[in-house]
Amino acid sequence: MNYLSDSSVMLTRQRVICAGLILALPLAIALSRCDRVGSAEPPIGEPVSKLLPADPFQRCAVRALGGEFGPLQEWQAYWYRRGLEEGRTIQGRAKVTSYGPWEPPSMSGGPYCWVAGRRVRLSRAHCAANPEIPRGSVVWTPYGLRFVVDRGGWVKVGGRFTRPDESANFDYWSSHELPTLRRAPYVVLRRGW
Repeated sequence: MNYLSDSSVMLTRQRVICAGLILALPLAIALSRCDRVGSAEPPIGEPVSKLLPADPFQRCAVRALGGEFGPLQEWQAYWYRRGLEEGRTIQGRAKVTSYGPWEPPSMSGGPYCWVAGRRVRLSRAHCAANPEIPRGSVVWTPYGLRFVVDRGGWVKVGGRFTRPDESANFDYWSSHELPTLRRAPYVVLRRGW
């Protein structure tokens, strides 16, 4: 005699599938980051010309321009193309943090900053950087491209702020908190305005 009805077996299968998807989601997110892609062996028979570049910035730029991350804004496409044309590669390792509306304004400085004498609302196109990287610079990390428009009390290099092998410190504006990256690859595509 079968004590399980067809509907309870189907419900159990659906629960197992849902649980599997929920457990796999963090892994899928981790593997989708730009700096992780391209490390797997290519399929046998794949032409060498289709392999992604080894450099994390170039690999991300090729994928971004290929539409893998969705539509790009015009400025993003420009800087990814220009970086590839100039043969830019990562120039060091950085600490990358985030700030935004989830922090009190006394800590984050609020939703505005001053750019070229004008008060500008911060957005996903902006970040703070250590003073050695001038305002107006365009930078890339595994969290993407940003314009340096801000400074921060904790955005410094050396001492308690960064590790000895980190030569830059970026604080990306984001609408939600991003996990801190340590030893993240970075490149400065333009220094200053």
